[in-house]
Amino acid sequence: MHDRPQSTEILEAVARLLLDEIVPATSGRLQFLARVGANAVRLVAREIRQGDEALQQEWQRLDALLGVEVQPQEPGLRAEALARRNLGLATAIREGAFDQTETLVPLVQHLRAVVAAKLEVSDPKLLGQGGG
Repeated sequence: MHDRPQSTEILEAVARLLLDEIVPATSGRLQFLARVGANAVRLVAREIRQGDEALQQEWQRLDALLGVEVQPQEPGLRAEALARRNLGLATAIREGAFDQTETLVPLVQHLRAVVAAKLEVSDPKLLGQGGG
């Protein structure tokens, strides 16, 4: 654990600088780019705050849908394994594995949770959670 300021606090400070100082002092394309930069910085801060929690939850739900699989510990391998499992899920959906109510309901719950986790990072306002 690092002392303050934490990386998310630094990113939020950069976003505030862009929005509070740069945007009002510019116009046109430069102002637009400052807004884009502030949004990108805030997105990265939210992604850092979310950490591995969403990935862990998604993995556990995939375990329930597809069967238990040991999760790699290395972050890069974990992301690849999650992508592979999601391809497997897509294949299972196409093959009709979730056509019955008892399998469809958990699938829909999983997909809603995945979308919500992505929106928490990309645009939390769409979830009615405020954010930046």
